[in-house]
Amino acid sequence: MRQEDDINTVAAVLSVSKVIASILLRHHNWSVNKVHDAWFADEEQVRKAVGLLDEPVVQHPNARESKWCPAPGCDYAVTFDAGGANYDVSCLCSHGFCWNCTEEAHRPVDCGTVVKWIMKNSAESENMNWILANSKPCPKCKRPIEKNQGCMHITCTPPCKFDFCWLCLGAWSDHGERTGGFYACNRYEAAKQEGVYDDTERRREMAKNSLERYTHYYERWASNQSSRQKALADLDQMQTVHIETLSDIQCQPESQLKFITEAWLQTSSSPPGGQFLMLLFFINYFLKLVIS
Repeated sequence: MRQEDDINTVAAVLSVSKVIASILLRHHNWSVNKVHDAWFADEEQVRKAVGLLDEPVVQHPNARESKWCPAPGCDYAVTFDAGGANYDVSCLCSHGFCWNCTEEAHRPVDCGTVVKWIMKNSAESENMNWILANSKPCPKCKRPIEKNQGCMHITCTPPCKFDFCWLCLGAWSDHGERTGGFYACNRYEAAKQEGVYDDTERRREMAKNSLERYTHYYERWASNQSSRQKALADLDQMQTVHIETLSDIQCQPESQLKFITEAWLQTSSSPPGGQFLMLLFFINYFLKLVIS
């Protein structure tokens, strides 16, 4: 897989872990050259941009470490007590992330599964599955063509302009009333009975099933992610605008209304709230992938 090769290349050249290499690649839109150029131009700036300190800063003998918060626009550093099993931390900006991989907090899911899901969402494999499941190649120029309505007579786009039958992929000049007209193909049906298209149809069916299963979980994950982002945006609005207004109306100091933002955070980002529900979707995807 090309992305795995890119991760291995970056990890080897920069002498960093594969997790850090994948973080750097995602930050630079999966361009190895951009990662290398940015890293060697200003390594410190790149580390800060993705939430990685040059080296863990030991502040106390009990192994407390510091790391920049990876949230966009945040300049806070977060401290962490090493040695525990829980790597989820929360910044003063309200952003929760995993200390180990700097992705959004994902307990109880391990970092490897989270990275696999992110790579799955950015990989070209699902694009290829869609092409295989929903299109056929032009017999002449091999350009993928999608058919969503109409008869079986297909004309490829310029400059090819080849006319062919959608079912058997034969030249349309060899078709007519004797082969079934515009909405059927006797040649295709006969060849299908002989098993000529078995392998092709099997690959198309496998690609379609794989795409449908991935889409099922991705749509639900993305919808939940969108809801969480909206809740966090509303939280920011409350903290910057509504709390002050409510404080004036109720004649209460803002410190006495802190419970409102804490309750909001519990429902929008902390397990067993919206975040845990979001994680369940890609957990189920990988579990069923292993079972199948």
